[in-house]
Amino acid sequence: MRASGKTGLGRFRERASAILSRQDPCEFSLRRSPVALYSAEHEFAVLFTAKAGCTFAVKWFFYQEGLLEEALAYSNWPHSYRIDVFIKQPGYRESLDAVPKLGSRILKFVRNPYDRAVSGYLHFSHILHEYPHGESTPVIEEIGEHLGRRLSPDSLFTFREFVDYLGAIDLDTCNPHFRRQMSVCERAGKLKEMTVIPIEDSARLVPEVEFKLGLKQSGLAELGRSAHHTTRADVEGFYG
Repeated sequence: MRASGKTGLGRFRERASAILSRQDPCEFSLRRSPVALYSAEHEFAVLFTAKAGCTFAVKWFFYQEGLLEEALAYSNWPHSYRIDVFIKQPGYRESLDAVPKLGSRILKFVRNPYDRAVSGYLHFSHILHEYPHGESTPVIEEIGEHLGRRLSPDSLFTFREFVDYLGAIDLDTCNPHFRRQMSVCERAGKLKEMTVIPIEDSARLVPEVEFKLGLKQSGLAELGRSAHHTTRADVEGFYG
């Protein structure tokens, strides 16, 4: 007879909660995916969220670090190098303890939340409609469960339904593409001097930040290109 009690998953969640309760929420926030990008050499950090200029932010950071060519040789999707190589350097996550002390040298790329919601909808609609077995993507399955029907290329979901789904989930723990842009660390008031860069105004603000922080002047148009972006009309600024 099977012993009664909590399941393995239940015990895992209890242990995880106990660990998090002992950890500084700001430290946890910076080390949580997407992990903050920190340059000890140039003393600045980049924070970002998915669908908010993240690909541009990552490429720009690697350009400043002199790693962009290496990152793109590893994969034309720079997040692969970020995840597989950069943040796995020995001691890297521990080094993030220095980030809250950087003040205005912490750079946060953000996006208008309405535009970001549309981008998220288009992203997963494209996956459902174009990718083989796209309906088996966990997010697609979760949206279908919320709507009470199985989604498929022949049974899509509307933007209104997508917004209704967003209103029903926990935006602090959900898929990174939908997670709220303001982190726990920010809400705790520990990054008050952080420099916020709305990507809609990035073409003007990034050169100013580069000059102010003594960083290299970058080629914004080239860095702003990303193969996974949805085709759209040309506009000023960088989206991702």
